[in-house]
Amino acid sequence: MRYLIPILALFLSLPFTMPAQCDQPAEECRGDLVDLLSDGQAYKAKVAAGSFAHFKVPLSEGFTYRVVACTDVPGAHIRYTVYDGSKKAIFTHEGTQSGAYWDFEIGATDDFTIKASLSKGAGCIVFAVGYDDEMSLDDDDMAEEDDPFYEDELSDEEYGIDN
Repeated sequence: MRYLIPILALFLSLPFTMPAQCDQPAEECRGDLVDLLSDGQAYKAKVAAGSFAHFKVPLSEGFTYRVVACTDVPGAHIRYTVYDGSKKAIFTHEGTQSGAYWDFEIGATDDFTIKASLSKGAGCIVFAVGYDDEMSLDDDDMAEEDDPFYEDELSDEEYGIDN
């Protein structure tokens, strides 16, 4: 009984300390989203040797994305595959170094899954996802009259502005 309380206290503290262990690689990953907006999510997991982490990542059509992979295991490489909603592999990377990234555009909005593992050891795997806030549409794709800020569509009366 006297060992039960310290073991229980240690067990209960684990869920609160594990995410903090992944904070350093998470900061490293976010640093590689220069000039991009973060999707605001923290995709991080502690993995044992030989095991996988799975991350659900919703992505929208029309944006340029960057996925950055990081780990806290020195010398380890991150192996990952990105799957679309129908579980079809759309990208595989064997052995990316911590801080390496992949820039891409997708053809359709979907919930994607990243399945990742480490080449050696156990530790944190972290992904940061950022996107270009400029839609990747050509200028010719939107006619002026479709633009909500086109001057002919905005009238002072419509917005209660007296001249």
